[in-house]
Amino acid sequence: MDRSEQILQEIVSICEGLGVPVDLDRVQPVDDSECPRFVVRTGEEQLDPPEGARPETVGRRWMMLPQVEFYNAGSDPAALRTTNVQMWSNFRAAFFQSPVLEMLSHGTLPAIERNMTSPSQHPNVSGFFIDLALTFDRRD
Repeated sequence: MDRSEQILQEIVSICEGLGVPVDLDRVQPVDDSECPRFVVRTGEEQLDPPEGARPETVGRRWMMLPQVEFYNAGSDPAALRTTNVQMWSNFRAAFFQSPVLEMLSHGTLPAIERNMTSPSQHPNVSGFFIDLALTFDRRD
């Protein structure tokens, strides 16, 4: 299995470990009857050679940009916010205790950005998006 696929599978496992259903690369919107739910998106990959890399090693270091989405539903905005913040905290703690960090390129750190969201097509659904930037080495 490719290193990026291993990392992605570990991210899915983190979400599953939080006791919430998970979809990988789901296309259709999440309905309030399906909440709570995580959606993990593969995202892009881009070449990210370290400065001064030798020509024979330029193609090894890559950055993957997966996204984790969390959806929650309910009619009480305060309760939704509390649950969303707690789930973000739980995800963050699980992420930093997971094997993902050991899968990254030596000397690199993950970049993580969280944004709250409320999809307009479902007024009782809210949640957050987590954008990840993870640098890893390909050895193929």
